[in-house]
Amino acid sequence: MQLDISAWRTPGGGRQVFDLKAGQRPSALVDGDILIKADHHIGYVSATGTIIEAQDSHLGVRSTLGFTLAAPGTWTHLVRLAGAGSAELAWPMGWWRAWDGNTWYYYLGPNGGRRARVERRRLARHRDDS
Repeated sequence: MQLDISAWRTPGGGRQVFDLKAGQRPSALVDGDILIKADHHIGYVSATGTIIEAQDSHLGVRSTLGFTLAAPGTWTHLVRLAGAGSAELAWPMGWWRAWDGNTWYYYLGPNGGRRARVERRRLARHRDDS
């Protein structure tokens, strides 16, 4: 499913949207929850609160520990897809492609392992933090 970041904030299409700024919260995080920051940033969060997000820099992709529903910081919305946390929609492991003017490739592995590649006319960078 490909949507503009702002469209992820709209319920429907198998999406349940929690407006964090309005105090809406699920009872707990599950693997594969999606975090939205206004209409310009998106990331995945695991059931343990690890955020995997793109960086608009040479870093490519970053993981950050410690996200909590009680203190969501600057994240404005949490999106849960139908089946999130179940065997049919587990943590999105494997290579993923994202585009924001540049083409980014992400590898999400088990136990927080991640890699990112950015393609700016050609594959220019590779980072492996696993």
